[in-house]
Amino acid sequence: DTSVFNRGTVSMATMFFGRQNRLMFSSARKGGVILKPEQNSELLFDIYWTEKSNDSTWKPAVNFGRPLNSASHDATATISNNNVIYYTRWNDKFRKDQYIHLARMVDFKFYESYTLESPVNYPGKKSITLFVSEDGRTLYFSSNRDGGFGGHDLFIARLDDLDQWSKPTTLGVGVNTVSDDVGFYVDALAEKAYFASAR
Repeated sequence: DTSVFNRGTVSMATMFFGRQNRLMFSSARKGGVILKPEQNSELLFDIYWTEKSNDSTWKPAVNFGRPLNSASHDATATISNNNVIYYTRWNDKFRKDQYIHLARMVDFKFYESYTLESPVNYPGKKSITLFVSEDGRTLYFSSNRDGGFGGHDLFIARLDDLDQWSKPTTLGVGVNTVSDDVGFYVDALAEKAYFASAR
């Protein structure tokens, strides 16, 4: 559907957003957030959302806009049931610094996001393609940080009783390989997990 989803140069990372007839996804297309005239939004990821009409067709995609989206790449978003969104932000100048950001939503409007501090994000290493549990207390993500098996590995971090993130640990040899392992998604009802691997 090139009128809604597959427009621009890239579209990816589709995720349910609040309910099953509403989706959010990442895309680089015309009309994205830019701050300088020389920037081309077709080369920058932003996060969009859409929902089904009564006739079961998808409505035009809506850019979440500022402050969630920036003039950098904003992509691979996931949201908890308490309206906290996690996503990856990076820019082309510092491509190694792909960090997880957090923003809170009220009535479809976001507060300014902030970068999750260590131990989730690790300077000079990428933290990407994430998934958060519905209660917002378990975060899965892919990273090329030390302690993995090679390439990007899948890690898990949990919030403790003081709302501090635990040190991320890998999902182990049953999941991770020496190749890239990314894009983790949990179907809690089916008790299944899905991910992509270059194995």
